[in-house]
Amino acid sequence: MKDNWITTGDGDSYSEFRGLLYLSEDDMTRWQDVVLEKIRSVKSEKLQEYVKRNPYITIAALFYRGWEISQVDYDHFVNDACAEFWDAQPVLCKLDLGKKRKRNIICIGFAPGSIQDWLSKNKNAKLRLQSFLHRIK
Repeated sequence: MKDNWITTGDGDSYSEFRGLLYLSEDDMTRWQDVVLEKIRSVKSEKLQEYVKRNPYITIAALFYRGWEISQVDYDHFVNDACAEFWDAQPVLCKLDLGKKRKRNIICIGFAPGSIQDWLSKNKNAKLRLQSFLHRIK
């Protein structure tokens, strides 16, 4: 596992907060614990303030399908991660399974509103939501 999983835009603020975590094959036997430990290690007051302003969390995972990670396991992890991030609200939390054994990645991001909030503020919101949801299937 690589040490740095958080990237920020300017180093002084979380204006571009994203978490990117690469997991090794050894990490995959207990991937949920590894990621939750890493989340706990970066928790700070500054991050808590950021999450309060941006309470919607997106968690995307790409794992090798041979690890046989179920959607139920992933959903349980998302709930645990949301609790760690001061009860952030999950939005677009997606598990993808790939063919490459060494590609095991989790990406975490935050937003001030849900996709439905954003779409509702725009013209043709219902049409855009349908189009968006169709693309992520």
